[in-house]
Amino acid sequence: MSLQLCTTEASLRPRYSHVRVSEDWEEAVPAEVVQKYPCFYQSLFSLGHRPRSLQHLARCTLRTLLEGRLLLVLSQLHLPSALHQFLLLGFEDVLY
Repeated sequence: MSLQLCTTEASLRPRYSHVRVSEDWEEAVPAEVVQKYPCFYQSLFSLGHRPRSLQHLARCTLRTLLEGRLLLVLSQLHLPSALHQFLLLGFEDVLY
């Protein structure tokens, strides 16, 4: 269940400036799963109370501008590994 929810959120994550998280989401996730991944779920559930971060919006803009060329361009930019992974939507245990 947790992996499915994470995969679903990862697919939604880059497309929206504000994720409409409801209390139903919180109730749908078993407490033991939330306890196992507290940082991820805390950041997920807080998305309903605030707009997406500037960091996330900048990533969305770059990914949109580089659509179809992202891997080629990233390999030429010589970015730090953490930034490279962030742009590739690497899993970080939190949502921005």
